[in-house]
Amino acid sequence: LKFNQDVYVGFGVTEASPAVSVNVMDKLDPDDFRVQIGHKPDSVGLALPGTLIKIDAGSNEIRISGPQLTQGYLNQPDLNAEKFIDEDNTRWFRTEMSGSLDEDGFLYLINNY
Repeated sequence: LKFNQDVYVGFGVTEASPAVSVNVMDKLDPDDFRVQIGHKPDSVGLALPGTLIKIDAGSNEIRISGPQLTQGYLNQPDLNAEKFIDEDNTRWFRTEMSGSLDEDGFLYLINNY
């Protein structure tokens, strides 16, 4: 790298204003001196505070919920009904992108092409 700095990857979509997840630097917990993992190779990070990410079991589609979601597409009720769904008393945005979550909550994108 030109400036000898690490690069931390994240993920976002326009409908989420735009950030959803991010990798950050690892942190040493001063109470027990254990390292809190902030990033993992090939992942696009952990969900931002207040953001929920889930993977649809049937399609591996990434679905997002959180306060940063847009209210919807202006004057496009059919598209809103397709892309924004209510499940378990939560409003989810269907990204139409495939992904997976590991046991620690890190998000990984799966190439759809």
